[in-house]
Amino acid sequence: MDEQIVNKIIDRYLSITKITGEPNEGYKYDAINHFQQNWNIDDPQFAKMFKKSFAKTGNLLYQNSWGFISKSVDRFPEETREMFRKLYCEDIDLKDKINTFQQDSEKILVLLKDDLKVEKFNAQQDERTISVYLGFRHPDKYSLYKSSFFKEFCSEFNLDPKSSSKESYITLQEQLPKFNEVINLREDFVSAYRTFYPKPDWDDTNLMIQNLLYVGYRGDVKGIYNGILNSFTNNNLAIYFSYLDEIIEEFSIKKGTQKCVFNVSDNQLNFTIGQKYVWCLKSVNNHEIFKIISDGQFGEKSEKFDSSINSYLNHIKDLDLLDQKQKEIDLAIKEVIDKTVRSSYLKYNNPFIERMVFDKDFRTLILGLDFSKNTKTNYWIFQGNPKYYDIVGALNANVLSNWQVAAHKDKIKIGDKVILWMTGENSGCYGLAEVTSDVGIIDDNQEEIKFYKSDFNPNKDRTGIKIIENFSANPLLWKDLKLNSILSSLKVGNQGTNFTATKEQFDEILRISQLNQNKMNHPLNQILFGCPGSGKTYSTKKLAVEIIEDRKFGNTKKDRAEILKLYDQGIQNNQIKFTTFHQSMSYEDFIEGIKPSMKGDEEGDLSYEIQSGIFKTICTTAIENHSSVPSNNFEESWEALIEIVKSKISNAELLKIGSWEYGLSSKNSLKYSSLDTPSQYSFTITKQNISDTYQNKKARPSGAFQKDMQDIVGFMKSQFNLSEYKEDDPSENEKFSRNKYVLIIDEINRGNISAIFGELITLIEDDKRLGNDEKIEVILPYSKESFGVPPNLYIIGTMNTADRSVESLDTALRRRFSFTEMKSDPEVIRTAHENGGIIQESPNINLIELIDIINKRIELLVDKDHQIGHSYFIGVNSLADLKITFKNKIIPLLEEYFFGDFGKIGLVLGDQFVETNSAQDNKKILSKFKGYEDVDFLTDKKIYTFKDIEQMTANDFYSIYNDYNDQ
Repeated sequence: MDEQIVNKIIDRYLSITKITGEPNEGYKYDAINHFQQNWNIDDPQFAKMFKKSFAKTGNLLYQNSWGFISKSVDRFPEETREMFRKLYCEDIDLKDKINTFQQDSEKILVLLKDDLKVEKFNAQQDERTISVYLGFRHPDKYSLYKSSFFKEFCSEFNLDPKSSSKESYITLQEQLPKFNEVINLREDFVSAYRTFYPKPDWDDTNLMIQNLLYVGYRGDVKGIYNGILNSFTNNNLAIYFSYLDEIIEEFSIKKGTQKCVFNVSDNQLNFTIGQKYVWCLKSVNNHEIFKIISDGQFGEKSEKFDSSINSYLNHIKDLDLLDQKQKEIDLAIKEVIDKTVRSSYLKYNNPFIERMVFDKDFRTLILGLDFSKNTKTNYWIFQGNPKYYDIVGALNANVLSNWQVAAHKDKIKIGDKVILWMTGENSGCYGLAEVTSDVGIIDDNQEEIKFYKSDFNPNKDRTGIKIIENFSANPLLWKDLKLNSILSSLKVGNQGTNFTATKEQFDEILRISQLNQNKMNHPLNQILFGCPGSGKTYSTKKLAVEIIEDRKFGNTKKDRAEILKLYDQGIQNNQIKFTTFHQSMSYEDFIEGIKPSMKGDEEGDLSYEIQSGIFKTICTTAIENHSSVPSNNFEESWEALIEIVKSKISNAELLKIGSWEYGLSSKNSLKYSSLDTPSQYSFTITKQNISDTYQNKKARPSGAFQKDMQDIVGFMKSQFNLSEYKEDDPSENEKFSRNKYVLIIDEINRGNISAIFGELITLIEDDKRLGNDEKIEVILPYSKESFGVPPNLYIIGTMNTADRSVESLDTALRRRFSFTEMKSDPEVIRTAHENGGIIQESPNINLIELIDIINKRIELLVDKDHQIGHSYFIGVNSLADLKITFKNKIIPLLEEYFFGDFGKIGLVLGDQFVETNSAQDNKKILSKFKGYEDVDFLTDKKIYTFKDIEQMTANDFYSIYNDYNDQ
């Protein structure tokens, strides 16, 4: 632990006590003084002395702990005296002292149980209790200990809290010297502390440390330093708590009630009763809005609570509505209070917010703070070096969650905006982020550490970040950005990790990125993942066509028809290949291998030959069909032309091209000339004129004739092999971009990636493909051919999350692919379905509501990865279609998700689909067998069966979502 950690705790203590004043910890000094004045281990009346010495412990000892030790000293004083004699012996190791004391306590516990004639009685002489005994006797050596604040301390600063409380207390003791060392240097802290607690006759440094930690991690003051209220203006906070006072008074709500929860989450200040928001203040993009429960709808927007017929959460800006709608508000609050016994959200209660609700003096102090100073957003550049950290890999794997901070530590705060920058050959902006934590030591993210190319130092200050824009697939490079007048002054490229930026620069990068989103910049390797039926297969077809056509398509029926037509064309001309991975797929199937072959002669002999797999085949096709472009040698040809003219002039000659002879001007341009007679023209032909003519552009005016310039270009082609001009003469990499190819791999997660790709997994990386400086080619094991992956081949994979989660994928695959989640989206049906998602029956069946409620129930019972995709319902246009879909698709999926538990399927679909088989007498099924005694238990078993889908009515399907809304 370094001194920065101690200084941060000290600063936190000072900021808290500056607002709250004396933190009411003086009773500890009174208790220790009282102990020191009365303790005498040799006192003949040991029990009386003992109780008097510890008379002022207050809440420092658990009631059960004191109950045991007080009875122990009453009934077994000599045994207890001996226990404390060993505990207070400084010749014994701390760990051994604790062990011995606890073991002796257990021995006395046996005696006490027998003496008191009780069974349920515990010693509870834990580390907190023992720390009080030790801290009172030797306050200069031992600190008081409380596991809750010590665990938070260890968590914040990435210290090992140890697995047991005993070891944790010992760890705390080991940290005391560092605290002591820093405290002695902090005169500001000592001076402020002494205004509360004068120096006693004993060394109170360890008690200072305990108070530092306890005050620093008290839940009811955390909001002072953790920025929990920074998103809200003081005026709106005052309004919020003032109206909450009225609710508290009207309904006699007491502090500590288990019905209510007070907290802040996602920039929303909440008062919750049971599981319902009652009164909230929400901050979004520097705008704030209030939300209030009611049994009627009003305001800007209303959200209906599913569990009540007439209960809404209304969004309001006009606070006069609170008075106008008071009756409806009170009815809704009364309803939820009456129904609630204990809120299931109690674990989310925030003691700081609760204290502000019930302690109005404290609230006045807090609202006196100028939160507006903290609401100003700062803008930063966080810079990384690709030699030390693979930012692209971390972004693609979605694990980049913090950044090392070396400068501006005291200014970087939660909510600040960040430009993520990478230096090196491809320097530029690779993403935008938002700061999510204060600067300090952060817990290791093992997934992220993998992307460090040098040793990762966990003890350096870092700040948490949340990625809000990921440009890793198409970074905004410095060579382009520096041409922008707003971004040309970006403080990048210098040594360091953190630099200041401006809002204007951040917004400009965001604007450029949004413009680029309209371009077709597809990642070379991507995986679409989602639940069955979420549209992955169709999306791969759409992506493949968009890649090849280099244009976007919409989601209209006309677009879908064109996409399917172009996809079929792509299959026919071998620009698109499709395959499915499975457990038997091998390297030999995918890359190349030795396969049996029947000879074409009459004997039909069996032979073996090396055959290319689908991946090698499409790679070869992509390489062979790229547009090869001759290199542009205009510069060399022009220089050669000028040298010939100079050579001619040195020999008193001119160069004849076409109808004219040419010499040179003083600026090395061609000049119309004549050796025999003076030329009537004084015009020159510049290098730029010839370059424009070569590029088939209209040459800039110079007085020369266009035909003459064309003659010169023709001369350069015939004499110096000037290449034919190709527009946008491409680089080696760009030669492949003319014709694009797509390989679609369905169920990519079902194959053994290592076995299928083998050594070629590295070759699919963007910078390892052919045409790049870092390209890699390998010799294939069977054909012995050199092989590389071209940059004009795109790989699109799909995977069902119901089979396997993204997190469980092969790490090598995850690092090399971008991932796009395909969520079940019932709203797609609104545009893709011929009737807008409505099956016209009596009653009408709303497919959007049907899918939505089924998926909510599945997510509650299983998880979000096991849902029903919308694509199953796009072609469902009648009740008959719906029955077939349920019979062949939906019910089999549900049986798989719930492992045949028809009872849970009934919780999803309702009792119109699943029934308990009560018509059959179970007792008549089993054969008579007197040797088995638990027959009744077996025959009482409930047996669930599906009702006949063919007999279902529109009402049955309607009931799936209609019954839910009536609950």
